[in-house]
Amino acid sequence: MTITKGLGTVMGTGFGFGAMGAFVGFLIGKYAPDFYRVAFSGVNPPPFDPPVLGLALGLVQGLMVGIGVGLIVVLAVTWSEKRLPVPERST
Repeated sequence: MTITKGLGTVMGTGFGFGAMGAFVGFLIGKYAPDFYRVAFSGVNPPPFDPPVLGLALGLVQGLMVGIGVGLIVVLAVTWSEKRLPVPERST
């Protein structure tokens, strides 16, 4: 695997998982806002907008998971390619 393919894989999975996380977080904040109110309840919780909080948290968590998944994929493919026998060149 080349460096360009590796970086592309990590960036692609990061952006993809980030977008999915932001979408799911937004939906949770919009249709189940009490989830975030309960999760962030404290003695004096500040007012916040659950859909925006869900979008932000989902984006950050999705990016982190996506980058991790991308790195694991790149490592697995690179390790697999290094283990394959190199074909002999006939001249």
